[in-house]
Amino acid sequence: MKRTNYIISWALFGITFLVYALCSSGTTTFWDSPEFIASNYKLQITHPAGAPFYTLICNSIMGLFFFLKPALVSNLISSLFGALTVPLIYKITFHFSEGLLQNQNSKISLVTGLVSSLSFAFCNSFWTASTETEVYTFSFFLLTLIVWIGFKWEETKDARTEITYILLIFLLLGISVGVHLINIAVIIPLALIFTHKKYGFSIKHIFTAIFVGIFLFFFLLNFVFQGIIKLCSAIDFWTVNSLDFNVNQGALFTLITILVLLITAIFVTFKNEKRVLHYLTLSVCMFIIGCSSFLFPIIRSQVNTPLSNTTKTASELLNYIQAKQFGVDKIPLVRGTSFNAPLDAREPYTTGKIQYKYLTSQKKYVAINDPRFEVPNYDRRFNMFFPRLFHKNSINQNAYKTWTTIKGKPIKTNFNNQDITISKPTFSENVAFFYNYQVNWLYLRYLYHNFIGKQNDLKATGAIKNGNWISGFNFFDKSLIGDTKYIPKYYNNKNSRNTFYFLPFLMGIWGLFLLRKNKLFFSVSLLLFLTFGIGITLYVNPVPQSLLIRERDYIFAASFIFFSIWIGISVIGIFKSLKFIKKESTRLIITAVVTFLASPLQLFAKGLDNQNRKHDTFAYQLAKTYLDSCPEKTILITNADNLTFPLWYLQEVKNYRTDIRVINYDQLVLDWYVEKLKYKMNESEPVKTTLSEKFISQPFSTDIAYNKITNQYFNIKSIASFYDNPQNRIKYQDKELNFFPTENLILPIRNVPYFSLEKKLLNRNLNQMDTLRWQYKKPGYRKNDIALLDIIASNVDSRPICFTEMGNNKHTVGLNSYLVEKGLVNQLIPVSTLKDENPKIVNTKSTYETLIQKTNFLKLNDYETKVTDEAISLSKIILRRKYYFLAQALIEEKKYNKALRVLEFAENQFPNENIPYGEFAFALGKLYYRLNKVENGSSICKTAINNIEQEIKWMTSFNTPNPIINVRHANYLFQIYSQMINQMQPLDKAYFEEKSIDLKAIQKLLNRWKKKNWPY
Repeated sequence: MKRTNYIISWALFGITFLVYALCSSGTTTFWDSPEFIASNYKLQITHPAGAPFYTLICNSIMGLFFFLKPALVSNLISSLFGALTVPLIYKITFHFSEGLLQNQNSKISLVTGLVSSLSFAFCNSFWTASTETEVYTFSFFLLTLIVWIGFKWEETKDARTEITYILLIFLLLGISVGVHLINIAVIIPLALIFTHKKYGFSIKHIFTAIFVGIFLFFFLLNFVFQGIIKLCSAIDFWTVNSLDFNVNQGALFTLITILVLLITAIFVTFKNEKRVLHYLTLSVCMFIIGCSSFLFPIIRSQVNTPLSNTTKTASELLNYIQAKQFGVDKIPLVRGTSFNAPLDAREPYTTGKIQYKYLTSQKKYVAINDPRFEVPNYDRRFNMFFPRLFHKNSINQNAYKTWTTIKGKPIKTNFNNQDITISKPTFSENVAFFYNYQVNWLYLRYLYHNFIGKQNDLKATGAIKNGNWISGFNFFDKSLIGDTKYIPKYYNNKNSRNTFYFLPFLMGIWGLFLLRKNKLFFSVSLLLFLTFGIGITLYVNPVPQSLLIRERDYIFAASFIFFSIWIGISVIGIFKSLKFIKKESTRLIITAVVTFLASPLQLFAKGLDNQNRKHDTFAYQLAKTYLDSCPEKTILITNADNLTFPLWYLQEVKNYRTDIRVINYDQLVLDWYVEKLKYKMNESEPVKTTLSEKFISQPFSTDIAYNKITNQYFNIKSIASFYDNPQNRIKYQDKELNFFPTENLILPIRNVPYFSLEKKLLNRNLNQMDTLRWQYKKPGYRKNDIALLDIIASNVDSRPICFTEMGNNKHTVGLNSYLVEKGLVNQLIPVSTLKDENPKIVNTKSTYETLIQKTNFLKLNDYETKVTDEAISLSKIILRRKYYFLAQALIEEKKYNKALRVLEFAENQFPNENIPYGEFAFALGKLYYRLNKVENGSSICKTAINNIEQEIKWMTSFNTPNPIINVRHANYLFQIYSQMINQMQPLDKAYFEEKSIDLKAIQKLLNRWKKKNWPY
């Protein structure tokens, strides 16, 4: 049997690796993948909380396969570790099965192992992670390996082997930290294995083991790992500021001292035969050795690489690990303040902690904040236990109310010398949000996606049309997403729609029930399942804002490992339930066929078309078009990671358009990021900035108060001198604060020949400006606003400045009226339109060349190829919009043939079948009317109207889950629907009159439905 297991393990590895490799993209995809590819390729430091060991391993493998494309190798590394995880799941399940059957029938155990391992291999979340560059498959491999070694430790009788396994576990735990921090949590269920072997199982022992496991988790994470860095930081601060040491010398001395003390302790405890202390010290030492990959960020930060997060000191490394720039360190777990808590009327702010940063210019650690009145002090009456509805500055308070009805308990308070009443959420409402959003929506929905069924892979927002779980049984699903007869064809025919009819899920529940006969296997697997499922939710305490970014199923996939093991264990129950089949070999074959069809084969067959990303080149094509749209030596301002990371990939890995300096608006709050701009990177010259080191070094969370003191225009060329002047401060209780003096801004422009040339290319009568005047209205400003205004003022006369099109304009700092459409970017050019003319200015020659002659957004019109949610949403929000403005401008220039070519190109590239017609498709249809192509225009406009109408009828056909979200979305759809119908009046009067009757009927239907569903 040992030889058979060996062969099966390697076969599982080979089969799954082949499947993953064939499904992997040969280039970059969206989200973190392009950043990881670029970082792996050039040994750069990834975003907090970091994955240095992953980066080092990937760089080494890329070096071995230097003759292949870096993106392909990087994607295949995920496939490799994904495929290595599968045989480990087989081994664990086989071990469980043998224990339950007491080694009576190993052939059944083979089937249980195969069913469980392949069920996980082909579940949606893991399959996706195995086809793109990410840390997760490596993380799951290490996690599964640690669990497997834990069970190997449990069954061994040899004391020396026991110690070897324990030390190996602690080494792997340390290595795991350098891949994904959350893996340390595996120590909690491992404590159960230790307790079972040494003391047996009782209620007391189980709870003690869990408590010890939780203690070890925080001990290793906070005391050992972060504690050592904190100590190094404190000693380095003292040695630099008090003893005039060079930076990091004190930290290095501290680290060496710790290692010497540990090694001394190892020898002393061994010599004095203090076995327990000896092995505890060895275990801690192994964990520290595993964590040593975090020396990489400090070492590599000494090299000025283009993308890397900079962590040059121990204190910066600690901030990096704690992901402070994302606010992770401020998330409350046990007690916190409710989201609508007012500031305390008597003491609204309290003193915070002084933050220090090492400044090269002063060669010492310097305070970068004034901690007085820095920390908001909320009214204590709004404190709550187990805070799920907690206060977070960046979240819209209404976001909480969309996920549960919050009426609260009224509390009278004073705000701005006025008596007001605020309703504090009750504890039951707090728990309701925890279940509705954090447990049910963010975790259970992902579990159901993988083992019951998935509506589609569109980014879920709570509306009935995107990303819900379904079973495939209409009588059941119609309470979740409505009756099939009302669902538009597009949503029913997506290749990401997979239904498994509850079969894998019910097998998992049955397997868990069967596993109860073995207390160890039952308790450990259940605790692992809960730790990496609900446990992560408890620890991360996610807010509704997370939905605005992307789906988060990958963070829970470790939990699905153990559910898959239960699926495999159900084979034993199915085999026993078929005992009426007397011949055991026949019964085993039937059991194998039934279970394989019900779970792994069903998951594979239905998921294959959705997981095949071989031809997914959209992220690459989009990023390349952005760069192609830019003139030479452009400063390109982007916003958000999803459109920035692919640009990094093209520049760092493909060495494409490295003359362009990509600047991420969001990251301009980070001091190290602004400092990097001052250096030449690849072929891009340094970016001029005038802001002082003192201003840049302020904490990234620093807000710049808006305090209007004048209606005059503020020249942003003097922005640095304004903030350097100590007189330009406002006082708050003896604390001096920076402020922004006005919303009226001005920027003088030198007579640059380049601008005159650009103006000539625009084919319109335009005024060339020598001064830009605009308003930038914001309730408050941040460091990135000031930094970007300074960059624009310092570089506008010497380099082209462009902005990516994002669908929102927060990164354009109010300059929209001076932005000219050029390809996919908007270029800052000092021109303005004449009165009563279309304010949208398009460089038609350059844009036509970029978007028509050079661009081909491949596969979006191929109905057999996977079209990702990102491709759909970006095509709707950005691309159709760009083609509309181009066609409109060409019509105004009387270039009708070119305009028609643009419309036909957009219609072909973004067809309704894959990218449903909506607002901008309707706008494109109206342009067909202007070109006298009535049939084409009518078809597109009517299809767009029909799409919206079908969605409204679908939504109002039943009482939806998440009623607040769906009512709001229905109102939004109806607004678009009515606007479209009204705009059809001059185009097709008969159709307008017909649809006006439908409009009134839809409005009545919608009003009746809203009365039933609106809870407030």
